Amino acid sequence: MSTKFNPFEKEHTGDMPAGTELNLPGIQYQQKLLLEHLRNGNTINFLQARDMGIGYLNSRIADLRKEITIHSRFIRISNVKCKEYSLAPFEETSIDSAKYDKSIIASRRTG
Repeated sequence: MSTKFNPFEKEHTGDMPAGTELNLPGIQYQQKLLLEHLRNGNTINFLQARDMGIGYLNSRIADLRKEITIHSRFIRISNVKCKEYSLAPFEETSIDSAKYDKSIIASRRTG
């Protein structure tokens, strides 16, 4: 008898979908951490995810999008265009401002 695969469980028993044998506990932990961060009303981009220990943010987002709606927009950080993700819709679809860029860099220095 097999149990349904749940990516949010730390421990898993039963049959797993193909391709999930690679560091499955680490991926599940990253998904749980990411979902908790987003549910707290925060947004996330690749720099913040990396600082939280979440690798391959776009893959973790794709996994979560199978279950929930996640909104995204393009932002620019130090002349690098990247995506920012949120559970709530964004008022603007993209940000390309030095003000946002400086606030992200400042938060990385202090955090």
